[in-house]
Amino acid sequence: MHIVIIYYCITIIDPAYPPDRQNIYLQVAQPRAIIFLKHAGVIHPTVCTYITTNLNLKCEIPALEITEDAYLKGGSHANGGDVLDVVRGREEDDVGILIGPDSIGTLSFTSGSTGIPKGK
Repeated sequence: MHIVIIYYCITIIDPAYPPDRQNIYLQVAQPRAIIFLKHAGVIHPTVCTYITTNLNLKCEIPALEITEDAYLKGGSHANGGDVLDVVRGREEDDVGILIGPDSIGTLSFTSGSTGIPKGK
């Protein structure tokens, strides 16, 4: 499965779902960041195209992985370094995001009995 972060909300999109369904989820969710889990499966080319052409991502983590020694890796970017290297050591920084009891934690989808899944 892949985790998709939507503003301050999280939803999960399984790459085993049909590509059209994944695109509907992305269309409804309009995520600002996407985290791909390294061993979750391959994203279908039409979903990759949808992400590239229709989403305004602020952050993309291409291959999130926790190693045997509990090191968090985010995957490589074009210059060869890990995408998380730029934020290492900043765990205590205030990011200016207030999370409270009224914050939406997850976005899930109905089965799509009418033909189109609905986000809840």
